[in-house]
Amino acid sequence: MLIKYEPNKVIKEEDNLDNFYLHLQKIEVHYDEVAYRLFPFTIDGRSIAWYHNIPTNSIQNWRGV
Repeated sequence: MLIKYEPNKVIKEEDNLDNFYLHLQKIEVHYDEVAYRLFPFTIDGRSIAWYHNIPTNSIQNWRGV
């Protein structure tokens, strides 16, 4: 089961990502496409609202993000 990140809780964003990557290794996910589809299930509250409101193709690259 994936741990959910909630911005009102104590867990930091970086810790949530670390936990996510550890879970991917545990369930032997080797494809980025699968990881991208699983990630939204790890966020909740305001974070999921933010995620669903990101305009399509608005992120051109990940440098400086």
